[in-house]
Amino acid sequence: MLLKTFELPGGRYDTRVQGQILISEVTGPWSVEQMDRWVDHTSIDNANLGERLPFANLIVMLESAMCPAAAMKVLRTHVDYLSKNTRLAAFALVNAAGVQGRGFVDSAYKEAFAGLCPFAIFSRQEEAIDWLNGLLAKKGVVPAAKQEAVVGELDRDAIRWHTEAAQEHEAAAKLHLLAVERLIALDPQAASSAGTRAMQKSEGARNLSLKAYRYTKQD
Repeated sequence: MLLKTFELPGGRYDTRVQGQILISEVTGPWSVEQMDRWVDHTSIDNANLGERLPFANLIVMLESAMCPAAAMKVLRTHVDYLSKNTRLAAFALVNAAGVQGRGFVDSAYKEAFAGLCPFAIFSRQEEAIDWLNGLLAKKGVVPAAKQEAVVGELDRDAIRWHTEAAQEHEAAAKLHLLAVERLIALDPQAASSAGTRAMQKSEGARNLSLKAYRYTKQD
């Protein structure tokens, strides 16, 4: 989850990616310049997210949610482009308690998104993320938390298989040594038996190592 910070005269915004959701924390009020810069910077992340899977956007307003009509027009143009040319699934806005303009500008934001894509306004970020993940899930996108849980389970399996492979390699080495000792003792039958078992152990170790490697390569 890479955090990017962009400073502008009179404001700033931070962006980060959580699963297939691009989250922007914007210190308002918006200006046309700030909206233009935000559109330019987030377009790259949106393009990357939409390469293989549907994605969503979340804007979290800080200090002020006020937005002049000209900046709101830029926002609508941006969302219109995303809805027609990318895999944008939904958009959400968070106006928490204490944010200037909360409630007062909600209708303007709803109008900016009208007819373009699913859109909702929330007072808590967690609620907005749950809503977006729910819409993404309908399109087959696994939420970030579940992705991490799956990867964690795969990592544990891979570690276990690597450990078992190392144990098999150690057993094979001991059997190879036993085979050499039997040959030295002029006991070819015992040497052949030990050599065969050593090869079986080596093959088992190789298979376990390959299994662990394939799981760790999954993304």
